[in-house]
Amino acid sequence: MSSVFLNDSSANQLVLEAYDSGWRTYEVQGTKFFNKRSPERFDEVFSVTAADGAINAVAPGAAYPAVNVEEIGSVTITQQAYKKEIPVDFMMKRFDNYGVVIREATKHGYRAKQVMDQVMADVLNNGEGTTTTWDALALAHASHLIGNTGTTQSNIVTGALSETTVNSAYVALVNQQDHGGQVMPTVGMYLVVPPALHITAHKLLNSTQGPETADRETGFLNGLGMQTVVWPLLDDAVDSWLIADKMYNRLEYLVSVEPTVIYREDPDTGNGLYQIEFGCAAGATDYLGTVFLNQA
Repeated sequence: MSSVFLNDSSANQLVLEAYDSGWRTYEVQGTKFFNKRSPERFDEVFSVTAADGAINAVAPGAAYPAVNVEEIGSVTITQQAYKKEIPVDFMMKRFDNYGVVIREATKHGYRAKQVMDQVMADVLNNGEGTTTTWDALALAHASHLIGNTGTTQSNIVTGALSETTVNSAYVALVNQQDHGGQVMPTVGMYLVVPPALHITAHKLLNSTQGPETADRETGFLNGLGMQTVVWPLLDDAVDSWLIADKMYNRLEYLVSVEPTVIYREDPDTGNGLYQIEFGCAAGATDYLGTVFLNQA
């Protein structure tokens, strides 16, 4: 993601550098597996389609079998504006020497990036509740629709994070059917966990020998190519997600306005105002490419 825009001609350079320092300090996690896009509309609409993905065997010289692509649903993601300002009165300009202002600006720069990350994290935080996909079900659900086939599939694995549940999530992910009834060619997976599960996840995915036994068996999960993403913004300490590479999931992150810092003077008070603003939103267009590991 780009840095905070610095308007050198109209604001104090030290304050702007403090914003930028805080901005650069925070490491965003969500963009590792969310698809970052620039929306063309305030209410951006994402379509979900289905088609027969089979490639047929035909006789030499035969015609090409045609396949119709059908829209089966859509999801609208609406942009949200975010703003904050630091007022600086004439006495602060005289005696503070920007000590407090710079500290606050640093925190605001850091917080701006964290808020943008939180927008994505909340999609997973609400994965069992208000976050809905094209089929009007929660992102994590046991009866998601497979296109218009009349059949369903679950993207939930129940049980505490362990070798067994991670393996079950892996099997569920690589066997997910797309909306044409074809098994998805999933490659690249992220095991997304809260900090409380960091050690467990690290052992499961990196142990060359069995992570849960005293014998010398080979660590199976070590060779699957999963990456651990520790996300402090997840609000549940016991649940986690297995998420496919960006190419195979429909987690969308829209940034309509990158963070911008401006300086202006309040005509009524004479205060200097350092203002930061940005616009972004996130959502789950489809459940494909995600598996929820639910301890409960």
